[in-house]
Amino acid sequence: MLESILSLTSLPNFHPALVHFPIALVPVALALEVVLRLTGGRPDLDRVAAGLWAAGAVSGWIALEAGEKAEEMMLGLSPVAEAALEEHSDLGHWAFWLVALIAALRLALTWRERRQPRITFGPLRWGLLVAAVLALGLMAVAADHGGALVYQHAVGVSDAAGS
Repeated sequence: MLESILSLTSLPNFHPALVHFPIALVPVALALEVVLRLTGGRPDLDRVAAGLWAAGAVSGWIALEAGEKAEEMMLGLSPVAEAALEEHSDLGHWAFWLVALIAALRLALTWRERRQPRITFGPLRWGLLVAAVLALGLMAVAADHGGALVYQHAVGVSDAAGS
């Protein structure tokens, strides 16, 4: 079935399409964390932020799985491209696990404080904000490495003249 779906697109695999979901959701979740602090801890914003972290983690897992499948299809890479692919994969894994941890803790905090009229910002929430900035940084570096795979190493790019 996957092959029939892939035949409907010019993409060699789904990773390039799916990776945009966590790339969009995580920065929005982080921005909402900042807005949450600037607006005095509104519970409705807290719930939305926690939901965005969860969506970012789930979509990150899906993109990671698609990347693993894509990596299995990459045969005959140069040693330099192979090393770049492994580094991209490692960065993606680290970013995913950090986002997943943030999401789990944010959901737990939101559940714990669900009846409070205002959200309090203790050390855990501030630590999660720092972790979120780190996660976004990891994602940016992973994305840069993914771009280098395509634009510098031509990984996953077909020969336009030969097609």
